[in-house]
Amino acid sequence: MNKYKNTDWLLLLRNEPNQTLKTIYCNHRKNCVAWLCKNFKCRETEAEDIFQEAIIILYEKVQERKLTELRSSLKSYLYAISKHLAFQKHRKSIEVLFAPNSVEFLANQWVTQQTQETDINNKEQQILTVLQNLRNPCKTILYAYYFKKMSMEEIAQMMNYKSSDVVKTQKYRCMNKLFKIFLESKKPKD
Repeated sequence: MNKYKNTDWLLLLRNEPNQTLKTIYCNHRKNCVAWLCKNFKCRETEAEDIFQEAIIILYEKVQERKLTELRSSLKSYLYAISKHLAFQKHRKSIEVLFAPNSVEFLANQWVTQQTQETDINNKEQQILTVLQNLRNPCKTILYAYYFKKMSMEEIAQMMNYKSSDVVKTQKYRCMNKLFKIFLESKKPKD
């Protein structure tokens, strides 16, 4: 695997793509999939899909001559693509959880039955559970923004922040915390 330099891999990919892709795939799949499962709490099938997408992206960039030189190892480049794809996938999962239909329904549930588990479906229950695990000010900011549909300016005023920019920064940090809690909740129980 290491007998070629980074530029050699790129030339081989351009000139002999079938065999080169097969070699790259076989050399890196197992470790990259394991890394994705460990660090992004993916199921193995999800991690394999992500790795395959990363291989396709590598191939396309080389063929389109958008990638002519690697500043890191081929392995590092594949892992970076895979990491980016994993973040995108998880970001989309959270966006689905906060889709307008779900948020409107949950706003009513949140106000009337914050902690009761009634006929709320699994996805909606996940949102409530994750939100309830957040501490203030995150819980307040996200609740105000997503459930009460308050503007950044209104939230800044309500929470006595200097400006809406402070709220935006805090909301960003809160979404990262929410993302981490969400990932932990998806983590398989041993």
